[in-house]
Amino acid sequence: MSMEEDKAEFVSMFAAKFASNATPTKRIKSERTAAMTEKQHARLGRARPVQVNFRTSADCKALAVGLADHMKVSVAEMFEEALALLAKKKGYSEGGE
Repeated sequence: MSMEEDKAEFVSMFAAKFASNATPTKRIKSERTAAMTEKQHARLGRARPVQVNFRTSADCKALAVGLADHMKVSVAEMFEEALALLAKKKGYSEGGE
């Protein structure tokens, strides 16, 4: 077997398992998806495009993280639910009061 045939045989063993280099964006996406954890896979398609930042006490952060863990959801999902309940309790609607 010549060196070229040997190389061709070696490459053919992996051709079906990996995306080709001809489509690097597809390959990068598939590699990124493969590296995701189970929790990240569950969140696919529910990206949050806006970020909210605020300072709080260590106790408040611990409470938020603890409550989110208790509810088995992310802190963001817990805050979304908490804000919706607070808005309903206070009679607030998005269009104004």
